[in-house]
Amino acid sequence: MNDTDLAFASIEEVGKLFRKRKLSPVELTKLMLARIEQLNPKLNAYITVTAELALEQSKKAESELFGRRAQKGHRDRGPLHGIPISLKDNICTKDMVLLPPLPPASVTAAWERTPAALSAFPHPSRASPV
Repeated sequence: MNDTDLAFASIEEVGKLFRKRKLSPVELTKLMLARIEQLNPKLNAYITVTAELALEQSKKAESELFGRRAQKGHRDRGPLHGIPISLKDNICTKDMVLLPPLPPASVTAAWERTPAALSAFPHPSRASPV
């Protein structure tokens, strides 16, 4: 599967590749961040890109998914585990500055328990094409 195919693959397809160890969460996150970097100057689809956070979270997901099943570190949190996602700017998140400023929300606590890797916040007036 080439990079374009991976960028448009379904969560189910990517999850199968993760679980067969044919693709890692870090590899996919790097691919998606590269696409954002390449396409966002023209599309202006993202306000904030949290590349370091996404890579940190994808490394954690990778170590959990790729750990030996009998070992303590192995953990499969479900179909979103390791999948890079973007959040609309109206979703409040801990320690993130969004435009315009929004009040804190209970979403933050739920987000911290979500196994996906946060990669970016889409521009509020555009659908995310990347």
